Amino acid sequence: MLQALSSGSQRRRVAKGASMPAPTEGWDTTSPLAEMSPKRAIQLDNWFPQAEYVELRKGFTRHRPTGVADPVESLIVYSGVDGSKMFAIA
Repeated sequence: MLQALSSGSQRRRVAKGASMPAPTEGWDTTSPLAEMSPKRAIQLDNWFPQAEYVELRKGFTRHRPTGVADPVESLIVYSGVDGSKMFAIA
């Protein structure tokens, strides 16, 4: 026999916030995640660890002019039989 669920049996999951220290010890590719120091990172994209903080990489390099004034919003890579091409979508 089927029974209706009582309203008290359905619980919402609540996210809990946590403060994390800056990964000042750098990138760690060898330690298991459960044993890794919280001051180490599993990924560092455009970040440089300093003694007390991490610093965002500065600047940019123009790879190729797009010919339009609008900023590029998407990059799409097409791989065909005759090679690959990258398209910049403004």
